[in-house]
Amino acid sequence: MDDQKPYLLPDDVGPENTRLINAFSDACMAGDDAEADRLRRLALFRPESLMALKIANGADHIRKRGYRTDLADRKYGHGWLDR
Repeated sequence: MDDQKPYLLPDDVGPENTRLINAFSDACMAGDDAEADRLRRLALFRPESLMALKIANGADHIRKRGYRTDLADRKYGHGWLDR
């Protein structure tokens, strides 16, 4: 991996999730849509990132792309995508 890339370090999910996020970022930048899709469904994204996606692209975008919402559900409460 290139040392100049900005890597995300989620606070409360551990090093394996950090590796998933970084690999997801690498796949996106490389244009490897299949790998990015696979990794997106495994990684836990920060609640704030998912809220930004919801605001920018809508709740259905998050659902259709298969983002895991575990951390956002915990922070914003069950049903936050529909509010």
